[in-house]
Amino acid sequence: MKLCSLALALVGVALASARAGGSNWRDQVSTAPAGSFPELPSLRMHFDFGWSNVLKAAQADAIFQRQKTEYRVRVTGGTVGIARTLWALDAQHSAMILASPLQPERMAQLERYHKRTIETQVRFDGKGLERLRKVTPSSEKPKWKRVEFEPMFDVLS
Repeated sequence: MKLCSLALALVGVALASARAGGSNWRDQVSTAPAGSFPELPSLRMHFDFGWSNVLKAAQADAIFQRQKTEYRVRVTGGTVGIARTLWALDAQHSAMILASPLQPERMAQLERYHKRTIETQVRFDGKGLERLRKVTPSSEKPKWKRVEFEPMFDVLS
């Protein structure tokens, strides 16, 4: 319990100091020029997720391929075993990244939970991104939302 309280206190301090920094943090973000690295190879990966190598809770498979002027990424996964009885999730993710200069182009993701499905689409451009999120079932009509911030990257690019 003491460890949990300490962790919460540290998170609180971090959030307070981040907030105290003001809104000019964007002025401090910069991108480094690309290095002279070799082209990224195509690869397949498998991931197991769990707790302390004791309980396997989820797994995912990812394929990363170069196709002409872009990279294509496909990830599928979900919960397994005991974790699935508590929280059923199946997910699919696909993304396209421009090979030069390693910038995201678009992304689509489908998450299926026990009682709902979430579909997300993202389109990137030079000034930011547009995102559409559709939740089923929901009475809200999905609509595109615009985020302008540059440079904008995703977790893969």
